[in-house]
Amino acid sequence: MLNKTYLRLLIVYFLVLSLGARGTIWNVASSGNDQNSGSSSSPFLTIQKAVNTAQSSDTIQVSSGIFKGAKILNKDLVLAGIQGQSILTGHDTSRVITIQNGKVVLENLILQNGYAIATLNGYRGALLYSEYDSIWVRNCVFRAGYAPQGGDYYAGGSHPTFINCSFQRNNSPLKTVQNDGSMFLVDNGNTAQFFNCFIDSYNHPYIFTSGFTHRIYNSTLVNVQDQWYVHAWNPWNEFLFINSILVEKPGSQPLIMPDLSNLWNGWQGSIVFDHSRIPNVPTNYSHNTGGSLTVSACDDLPVLFSDSSSGDFSLSLIDRHHNIGKLGIDFYTDSYGISRPDTNGLVDLGFLESNATWCELTRARLQKGYLQIGCDQFLVWINGDSTLSVSWENQSSGDTTILLKV
Repeated sequence: MLNKTYLRLLIVYFLVLSLGARGTIWNVASSGNDQNSGSSSSPFLTIQKAVNTAQSSDTIQVSSGIFKGAKILNKDLVLAGIQGQSILTGHDTSRVITIQNGKVVLENLILQNGYAIATLNGYRGALLYSEYDSIWVRNCVFRAGYAPQGGDYYAGGSHPTFINCSFQRNNSPLKTVQNDGSMFLVDNGNTAQFFNCFIDSYNHPYIFTSGFTHRIYNSTLVNVQDQWYVHAWNPWNEFLFINSILVEKPGSQPLIMPDLSNLWNGWQGSIVFDHSRIPNVPTNYSHNTGGSLTVSACDDLPVLFSDSSSGDFSLSLIDRHHNIGKLGIDFYTDSYGISRPDTNGLVDLGFLESNATWCELTRARLQKGYLQIGCDQFLVWINGDSTLSVSWENQSSGDTTILLKV
């Protein structure tokens, strides 16, 4: 179960949502004007105008279109868009969203083309920077950010929780060295949490670049490279990787066991890989400085996505990571609205849930040489056996090949 501190943060999250529902709703549209009233029929043009006008507990509703980002200072707000249509940009010259001293919920937004200028905590946090409080980010897309000192997609000293977020391959035009930098930089002893998130780290040799607490649940990480995370520095820090999938970048060997020759800043906290797919499965380990690595119910089996070349990173039905996730922890519905646990009371690994039954999975895993006559019954024959006459056809789709009876 999640610790008491996190449960308190969840309570605050729902309080912020309820406050937003009771507060004033301010509207922003590309057809608006900052001299307008901010109503649905008379929207503002910029998000910053809405932020400056709003009071704590208010909601800012952003319509479809492309908008400059904003700074939110000393206010508890909900900033919500239309999923897939509300784009916030830093125009490659500034951070997209900056939050200081406020409990803020970001929902249904695309954050892109951010640049971390030399303010606040240095050149950190290009798309999202926050400090001094807790933020919740839900159903948001992150792409194309550049922070010269780390945190292309997020940095700061707050407690961020990301739910159903997609951190896409970073193709920022500002990254003169494409394969460089980090995605997330959690600072000042704080905690970052990820639920049902997708992370493509193709252009990031480092994903998580501090030894403060990170908790990753039911998420999918692809194109992961060698030094992708940092050992937990202090006794109260932890790195949790639960019900998640980690797929290596071709030619890379992501570390699961920390590099014992380079334990910068010490290793005193716990690292846990539980019910997850990882590229290699080491044994449990305890370090003489107090740090520990615990690996349980993990595998290194190949991961078969539906069609990764077309951007579909859902699990193929013939993949082996359905219905094997750990139960008894907190879950959120996935980005398609499928509940976790699913209708079968089970949980898939990774950021999406399939709702597939064991029978459906078994059918999809048929190979030549088997004839299924029920959910769990098969007729098996040997080549040359004339008692069965069955023809088969290969049906290829993306990363997987499914054999079907015709």
